[in-house]
Formats: sequence, structure tokens, C-alpha cells
Amino acid sequence: MKDKRTIIQEFLNVPSPYAQELLRELSEGVKFKIYPPRTRFNTEDNGRHNCFLLRAGAINICADPNDRVISIQQAPAILGFITLLSSAVDFRIYTLFESEIAVISREKAFSVIAEKNLWETYAKHAEIVANRLYLQNMFITAPTSYEVLRHLLIDFINQPVNIRHSITVERYVCERSKLSRSGVLKILAKLKEGNHIVIEKGILIGINDLPVDL
Repeated sequence: MKDKRTIIQEFLNVPSPYAQELLRELSEGVKFKIYPPRTRFNTEDNGRHNCFLLRAGAINICADPNDRVISIQQAPAILGFITLLSSAVDFRIYTLFESEIAVISREKAFSVIAEKNLWETYAKHAEIVANRLYLQNMFITAPTSYEVLRHLLIDFINQPVNIRHSITVERYVCERSKLSRSGVLKILAKLKEGNHIVIEKGILIGINDLPVDL
């Protein structure tokens, strides 16, 4: 039987089963474009809240002023019509690598949801997004630096290979936590020395085992 931590980790890394249906319905008559890596988008333009329909690729969501990455959204995904991306908090989003995206207004998205009676699908999707944000916050505010880093290593190794090979493990951890770079490198070195993880040129290749405490 799977332990609680494994079940939670799987929940965090499996796409919302409702995202594909919402994306399909919201994409009708919408123009998609291919954007290169590191393309930044505004979550709001002249008072208009934007929704982002991600059909291929991946997007980073960052929170200012420290540019901490709070989430990676992989296709298929929709960002913006849930209040995460609102003017109440200063969020930035950018493409992690080449991505296919359409930008529509949040007003338009809600209009389509109402017109096609997709409120139940939307509510279930929103519940999954909210639960994931809660769990991610719980992990990255763990009482010890090692617990935070341990969670992020497990999270990272469960990402697709194209994401894992696009960023060093040290950067991945530092961008998603308040841990110092020197502290992260020290723990990673200790784990590598103990053969708990395999790192090559800064890229996380594999995890053999991670001790509960270090």
C-alpha cells in the first residue's frame, strides 16, 4: 500500500483531469501562437484580466518581489480564470520552453463556461488547483531546510525529462523556496556524497534514496 507522502506527490504531479475538457471548449474559434522560451505575459492589460490556454509546452508562475516560482504548469492547462492570477498579488508568468498558447479575457472564458454549462467541470478543476497550492505551500514551509529540499527533489524528479534537463537542480530548489544557495549546495553535496542522488553538471539524473533526516 502506498504511503501518504507518495499519494500526495502523485496528486501534485498528475494533470487535472478536467483541464483537457475546459481547454477544448474554450479553444473554439481562438487563435493559438507558438512562443519561444522565456516569453513573458501580463496577467492584466488595462484592467482586463487575461486567461492563458496552454495547448503545448510549459509555463512558470512567479511571485514578485522575489521572483519565487510557485508552480510549473504543463500542457494541457488553463491559467487566469481562477483567482490565483489576480491584481491582488503581483504574479508574472513566462514560458519555460517553446509553447503553444492562446490569450483570451477572463470575461470571455467565464462567458463560454456559462454558455456551455461547464460550471461543475470548472468547480472540480478549481478545487484541484486550490488543493495543490495548499499542499505545495505546506511542503515549502516545512520546519527544516532539509525537509523543504527533500520535497522539492522528489517533486523535481517527477517532472518530465525536458523540464528536468532545462534547469539545474540547485536553481530549481532556490527558485521555489527561501533557502540560501550556499545551504542548498551544501545539502546537495552531502546527498551526492552519500550516493542518495545522482547529479551530472548540475542536472538531477536520479534519486537512489532520500533519508528522512540528514
